[in-house]
Amino acid sequence: MLNRLLSFLVSLTALISTFLLASCSEQPLRLGVTTTLEDSGLLDRLTTDFANEHGIAITPIVAGSGQLFTLIARGDVDIAISHEPEGEKRLVEQDIVSSRQALFHNDFVIVGSKEDPANVSEATSTRDAFMRLINSDSLYISRNDNSGTHRMEQYWWPSLPTPQLLPSSAPQPASIKLLLTGTGMGETLTVAANKDAYTLVDIGTWLAFNNKQQLRVLWRDSQTLRNAYHLLTISPNHITPTDQKQKESRIFSQWIHQWTAKNLQKKSSTDTPEERAQLNDIPFFID
Repeated sequence: MLNRLLSFLVSLTALISTFLLASCSEQPLRLGVTTTLEDSGLLDRLTTDFANEHGIAITPIVAGSGQLFTLIARGDVDIAISHEPEGEKRLVEQDIVSSRQALFHNDFVIVGSKEDPANVSEATSTRDAFMRLINSDSLYISRNDNSGTHRMEQYWWPSLPTPQLLPSSAPQPASIKLLLTGTGMGETLTVAANKDAYTLVDIGTWLAFNNKQQLRVLWRDSQTLRNAYHLLTISPNHITPTDQKQKESRIFSQWIHQWTAKNLQKKSSTDTPEERAQLNDIPFFID
């Protein structure tokens, strides 16, 4: 009897060990996302809700869009969410990304001190707002990290530098009026708040930011400063995923579209970003 019991326990131990090894053989789904999704708080909501509904663990890999594209090309993520349209389209053209699907959007806004020395709040258009910054001696803080936010800055301010090296750990003065952080949106916003300077920020990060100090939203235009996010599915022709990763990526893709339809709202063209955010605790919207 004792021998049979010992034999059963040995077999049970071996079975459990085999199960645990099989469970650990597949790593969590690697979701590449931009820093704005993390700073706004949306990333935590997505990963928590997905894990609760499907029991699939996610490892978020957070980077600016430019760095995220490098990670995608290297095969370091399984699926991604980005907000830099031109870079996304290039990945599709190169067959690195097989599918680019619209998810949600919000707006960029220009923030600065309430004194507003460049009179950005009196601008008549987004181009006028940036011209006021360009022509003033007021300090402007740029992420300078090839992110979607940085690309939007460069569209309106073409002479802004493009980083050639990895971002520095410390803000770099590019001129008397420019400070380049090379960091994410939250860190850049902190520098702007500490220096009473101007910067461009997505409304999601702005609303979640708790250290605004003297900063105020001085310019917004949802048409010209639209911040659109897309789901990027990695092409199997570029990096061959395991069957499990293909399945999990497909499940996440289907799930996130259902989640956005259920949890996000369409926005009114007349409401301010703050008013729109009060309709829902998530400052992202669908068309």
